[in-house]
Amino acid sequence: MPVVKHTAPLIGALAALIIICLAALAFVLLRGRSGEADGAMADGAVGFGAGTARALSARDLSAEFASLPVPDDEFFLPPEPDFLPPVVLSRERRSVWTAEDAAPFWTDPATLDLTRLAADASALVDAIMERTP
Repeated sequence: MPVVKHTAPLIGALAALIIICLAALAFVLLRGRSGEADGAMADGAVGFGAGTARALSARDLSAEFASLPVPDDEFFLPPEPDFLPPVVLSRERRSVWTAEDAAPFWTDPATLDLTRLAADASALVDAIMERTP
């Protein structure tokens, strides 16, 4: 039974760990009670550690850590600068177009065969898809 051989050292180590933890707990409890017995801390006082000569009351702590007003320029982020240059028009926008003005940009679908329009649109889509990674 090899399991019994290896359990004895484990149980011994566990017992030693429990004894060390109990001794540390007793030391902490006894040291805390001796500080109270000395009267170093007044009622309602808070200390910063064992053996600290300075003790602050709750009123002193609230005065020391009082909230301060925060200026708006520190609390809110400033607006980001606009890095884009303004739009500069190269020509004036027309409000009225004549048929002669629109002729280079207009294709009347009634004069063309729909298969030609479909082929042109398909070629345009294929060109875009070929360039897209």
